[in-house]
Amino acid sequence: MSQPPQKKQKTGKQIIYLPDEIGELIVSYIPDHYLEANLFTPLIGEFIAMKLYRYIHVGSLFSKLGGQLQFKFVDSQRGLQGIVSQSFFNDENFVSAKDSYTELSVNQFVQLSKKYPRFKPHIIHFHSLNRLFWMHHRYPEILRKLPRVDVSLRDDSNRASSLLELPYNIYSISDIPKVFTEVNLLSNISGLCADYLPQIADKSWGKDLQELELGREKGLHELPHLFPNLKKLRIDNLESLGVGTLRFPSKLQCLNIRVGHIERLDVSYLDNLTEFVAEIGYDSNKLDKMRFPLGIERVILFCAYYGPVTEAPANLEIYPNLRDFRIFYSYVPLGIDEPNEVSVTVGELLKIPDTLRILTIDLLEGQLLPDNLKLPPSLRVLSISNTRMSGNGWSSVTFPETLTELTLQVDCLEGIELPKSLQRLYLTTTFPIESVNFLDLKHLVNLKLDGEWVGENFICSFPSSLETLQVLFEYSPLEEVVIEASNLKQVAFKEAPFKCIGTSNFELPDCVESLSFDTSMENCLSEMEEYLKSRHGKIERNIFPSSLRELYLASNFLEGVGLQSYSNLEKLELLGNNISRLDKLPSSLKSLRLDGSPICKCLTPTIFSDLTNLRELRMADTKINEYFESDQSRVLNFPSSLVILNLSNNKLQLGVAPRLLLSGCTQLQELWLSGNSDMTDVQVIIDTVKSASPEIVELRLDEEVRNRVKEGGVNFLSFVKYTPGIWQNSPDFMP
Repeated sequence: MSQPPQKKQKTGKQIIYLPDEIGELIVSYIPDHYLEANLFTPLIGEFIAMKLYRYIHVGSLFSKLGGQLQFKFVDSQRGLQGIVSQSFFNDENFVSAKDSYTELSVNQFVQLSKKYPRFKPHIIHFHSLNRLFWMHHRYPEILRKLPRVDVSLRDDSNRASSLLELPYNIYSISDIPKVFTEVNLLSNISGLCADYLPQIADKSWGKDLQELELGREKGLHELPHLFPNLKKLRIDNLESLGVGTLRFPSKLQCLNIRVGHIERLDVSYLDNLTEFVAEIGYDSNKLDKMRFPLGIERVILFCAYYGPVTEAPANLEIYPNLRDFRIFYSYVPLGIDEPNEVSVTVGELLKIPDTLRILTIDLLEGQLLPDNLKLPPSLRVLSISNTRMSGNGWSSVTFPETLTELTLQVDCLEGIELPKSLQRLYLTTTFPIESVNFLDLKHLVNLKLDGEWVGENFICSFPSSLETLQVLFEYSPLEEVVIEASNLKQVAFKEAPFKCIGTSNFELPDCVESLSFDTSMENCLSEMEEYLKSRHGKIERNIFPSSLRELYLASNFLEGVGLQSYSNLEKLELLGNNISRLDKLPSSLKSLRLDGSPICKCLTPTIFSDLTNLRELRMADTKINEYFESDQSRVLNFPSSLVILNLSNNKLQLGVAPRLLLSGCTQLQELWLSGNSDMTDVQVIIDTVKSASPEIVELRLDEEVRNRVKEGGVNFLSFVKYTPGIWQNSPDFMP
């Protein structure tokens, strides 16, 4: 007799997790520019979050008018100097110099932590002690799971001892005052960043310290005794180093110094040292004066160069484990009769070991010549940068087919054969590049072109592998752009103004999803600024690829845009323009940024109401106060989908609060109203948000209105105090 089929038992919802090694492996194959777009993809989203946000800085106090984060090209190696301090301790992939701290708002961090319970950034740094306590009173469960919490004491060092009462892993503190006697706190942390060593009678406080950064050299002779277990050390302002003048703790693994003069530096006794970074003020024969342990793996130097007569080639072959060597020279003439620029061969600078994987040579005010240069097959990343001078000697160089990343700044590319193994290529030149056949580079994924070689026309074909293209032309106006690349996803034109953009002169493949025109005016000549202003309205409708998802038009002096037909557009940035009209925007928009654009003339009560998918709206410094002041009956509606709203620095007045219609914003999580200290009736907004927005994390207000609001029963208020040039965060501390 057959048995009746068994009924399926109902089971509750189960959270499915991928094993860590599988999730990390999958994410490692996702191109960088796809990571952010897939942040909330099931199963792999948490692994993307952990890759994108390994080092987090929490505590931004106002909306920055900076550019987007999507274009993650390797910065010019010259730019490394400013980030060495930050990357020294935390960057696992120093090659690309892009793994430093990512700045997140409190709300962004909270939402990531709620979405992914296993999300644990390697390091989270709080801009202020007050910010940490603000989080402590509201989200202790999030802080409790973090492996490392760093905090600055810049705002309230008098309460530093209260850190000992927190049940979190407070790893490092920074910005301590010159006189700091909290010995119990110092004895319980693993990292310290200070101008001076604390002068404390009990010398045992630093016995367990792992990381130390100092701004002054006073008391350095005590380092080995005070910090016997120190692993990472940075000293920012050494006058000189000579024979026997300073010994470092014996267990150091990483050493970073800024020093005016080196008579002799022998750190070969540091058996565990693997990384050395130095900025040297003046000296010749730098490397000849330095001795490293045989286990050294990475050396990075910033120093002056006085010419081949005074410099001996650096013999790096004696260090069998050296994998990464970077040297940034600035040529300094020794006398008035010396030339202002110098030519030098690579062989006169250093002997390249066969084991090297990463090599950077940068010569400011000079020209690097190859002179029978032999590059080892071990090399994976190569960067050659110098002041451009006449000459095409680099055509004689054979680049190894093991290279995956090449930065090349030379005057002429004629005859240079690029390795077909390249995945990332960054070219800077002054002469045309017709000789470069990009189609041969079938593995090329990222390409950055910088220089004056293009003239007025940029017409190029690229391999199907290319996904990201950045073009920078140093204020050379473009007449025509035609790009062929069957899988191109991102295109960025930086500092490259167009005379006009229309069907007759501008053509991109339909596959492009992200497009940026960023014309920063920070260093722009007045005539170029006037030129840009004169071409208002010269962007034709329907000229961009139909598949466009992201469009960045920062600082282009645009008065208006017409984008209604772009039904896939999700992100639009118009910051820093002269917007006076906003035609109907596509309903697909999820993020709209208008900061720094005076949009008061184009506002209507319902201008944002039809954007039913809009989650992020940033309108800081947009003069919307003029919209409300011109008619006392005017209101502004916001869509119910809104999650983030920033109306900072608009000088909103008394009476405007009830005209900001937020009662329908049921998903609102973050609302910034700082920089509107005269809007003293803001209690209306607090009451509305409290009742209508159950997911609210932070409502940011001016400190000046604190005595006008009722703080009881709410835990989402924070207050910002403004003094000229400085924003200080002073949130409430109600649990």
